Amino acid sequence: MLEQAILTGWFLPQSNPMEFYVLDVLDVLDLVVDFGSPAQVTACAHRYIRHLPEEMQDTFRKEYEAYQRDEQAASTIAFCKLIPLMVERNISLPAVK
Repeated sequence: MLEQAILTGWFLPQSNPMEFYVLDVLDVLDLVVDFGSPAQVTACAHRYIRHLPEEMQDTFRKEYEAYQRDEQAASTIAFCKLIPLMVERNISLPAVK
């Protein structure tokens, strides 16, 4: 079930397989951090970044580098959450498309 959440951004609850809850990938990331492996955390973070519009990917890269260099705060709540987690866990940026 965790792997499905990483790949699709949603999961099926065990109690009623006819219902599903849509989670944004950052909610999925919380689940993966709690229950997944380091490789799954990296895959989930990279999935989030790759699904951003190209302009936002560029912003994310600049803010990631600024955080690494100066611990400068990011411009969005999502980036403020993800960038420190990636730096603390030594997760590099995904390869450029």
